[in-house]
Amino acid sequence: MIKNVFEINEIRKLIFSYLRKHPKKTCIHCNKVCVWDKEVASYMQTNVEKSTFNYVLCEECYDLFSSNMYCNVT
Repeated sequence: MIKNVFEINEIRKLIFSYLRKHPKKTCIHCNKVCVWDKEVASYMQTNVEKSTFNYVLCEECYDLFSSNMYCNVT
């Protein structure tokens, strides 16, 4: 008799071992998933000069921070 594939523990573990456990890119402010295997949400990636770390912000957080980014000198 043929069993359902997910009823066999060894095969089920093998299949799930190929699935991604963590997203590729998340927003550093709200932890929203921006890229899993493909783009899930709009995001901005900033490259800090001479840094190996690239900041990823979702579009909502980027709008929030960019409006407060520039200081007004009076």
